[in-house]
Amino acid sequence: MTVADSSRVVQAFRRVTATSALGRWLRAVGRAFGALDAGMARAAAEKDANADTDAPRIRALAADSRLVRALDRLFAAPEVAWEHSRVRTMVLSVRDTVRALELWQRVRLLGWMMIVAVTTRAALYAMAGNPLTAPSLAVWGAIVGAGVVMMAAARSVAIAWVEWRRRRG
Repeated sequence: MTVADSSRVVQAFRRVTATSALGRWLRAVGRAFGALDAGMARAAAEKDANADTDAPRIRALAADSRLVRALDRLFAAPEVAWEHSRVRTMVLSVRDTVRALELWQRVRLLGWMMIVAVTTRAALYAMAGNPLTAPSLAVWGAIVGAGVVMMAAARSVAIAWVEWRRRRG
């Protein structure tokens, strides 16, 4: 007697279901699931065997597709335009200049940029006739305050930033 047959409940269940319609139906369902499982295992094995040949074939089909080529050109257009843009040289020059600054100078610059951006936003918001609410003034004030701290204590903020990054990493 096997371990699976050791239980009296299992033995009784098998005797009752061996001749009943419910038992035949349960066995048929079990066989169907077994066949499905075996079929899925065969399909997975075939897929693994064909994996080396599928990727190049799919790439070749995609390369021959007019739709894929058109989409590729469409999504590559901004990058190509950027490469030939006159503005690109100015942007890269500014980027290189900012990267050449010391960290505390970049912190001061960021603080100044925050103040200018929030002040401009608030002025345009007010000139458009929008109501100035306490929450919006509080948020703008907090951002301007952070910018002032970044400008006034740029070296300390830079040191704290480096220390925080060192502890994190």
